[in-house]
Amino acid sequence: MKYKTMGVAIVVLVAIALFARADNDPAAEIERLIPRLGGWDRAASRAAADELYRIGEAAVPALIEALKDSDPGVRSNAARVLGDLHVEEAISPMGELIDDDQRWVARSAVYSLGNSQLKSAIPYLEKALGHFDASVREAALIGLGNLEADSSIPEIARLMLNDRDQYVRWRAMTTIRRLDPGAEVDFMTETLPDPEAPIAARRNAATLLGEVRAAEALPLLVKTFNSTDEGLRWRAIEAAGRIGDPAVVGDVIEKLADPSPTVRHYAIGVLGRLGEEAAVEPLSELVTDANPHIRRNAIRSLGRIGGGEAADAVKQALADNLHHARILAVETLVDLRARQHLEAIKGLAADPFPAVRSAVMHALGELGGEDEIAAVKAGLEDANQWVKEEARRALEKIRPES
Repeated sequence: MKYKTMGVAIVVLVAIALFARADNDPAAEIERLIPRLGGWDRAASRAAADELYRIGEAAVPALIEALKDSDPGVRSNAARVLGDLHVEEAISPMGELIDDDQRWVARSAVYSLGNSQLKSAIPYLEKALGHFDASVREAALIGLGNLEADSSIPEIARLMLNDRDQYVRWRAMTTIRRLDPGAEVDFMTETLPDPEAPIAARRNAATLLGEVRAAEALPLLVKTFNSTDEGLRWRAIEAAGRIGDPAVVGDVIEKLADPSPTVRHYAIGVLGRLGEEAAVEPLSELVTDANPHIRRNAIRSLGRIGGGEAADAVKQALADNLHHARILAVETLVDLRARQHLEAIKGLAADPFPAVRSAVMHALGELGGEDEIAAVKAGLEDANQWVKEEARRALEKIRPES
């Protein structure tokens, strides 16, 4: 017991001595802590940063000097502490780190500038919007939002519409929305029809209008369906589909005759998403289109719309020359619960492709009854193991007791 008591006493005395050292000679303590901001030991660097933050104002000069340290970890963590301390005189030195040769140091500095709560950081954050690294640009956008930098909105809008990184574009959009709700849509609708704007900016405007479900922009998007730029046309169609107003169905149907296969592809997909029966007849004509991608997409959209007429149209694809299309047709008819087409599906039970035969066995199990037992039993004798397995499952569904 005596030795245990002595041990506790020694620990207490050491702790008191350490605190006394920090209190009596803070400069020495700061000098000891600064190098510990770097290195590979994250726990040690965090502990050093926390202690320097606790020391506060007295550590600021050394932290500013540490922004020039040869160790990038020291530079990065020094910036983090200074950002948390909200120190005016640290803004300019932290701003210089935007040009640091280590992008992650630049990112730390930018985050710290945004965390500073000081308006003097805004020019440096605007500079960071032009950084080559997307994560630094995104950090700058977050900071400008935190600092409520309304004056930066035009520059943020430039990134929203022109940046090459989709995540930066989205962050720019949400930052504008935070600073001035509705202004983000105004920038998009001004840019979309502007013939002087870069085509990439106009395409991004169309995409973002769909992402934010800007219903007020629908007439402008429909007008853009007839743009001379193929990329702008399909993006406008896709955006209209995301907004989801069935009033555009007629305009989208017209684009099924567009000279661009990509535009037709997106028009077909949007018609499926909108789910209006008026699209069934024009989509039916595409089930036998010369383009296999168009055919398969038409089948998918008919499946999404549903109904007897859609099922009748999908049935045509059971005779498609591509086995992938035949499989998709069988699967779609199952989804539509199209029992009226079971005989046509059974006609593929001897298809040369095992994947087609397997899909048929699955369909018979989902839609069939006693009349399909013979076809299912034939599947049990198939040379392909997957076909046999699907036939076994189908038999269990039709005759659970067997």
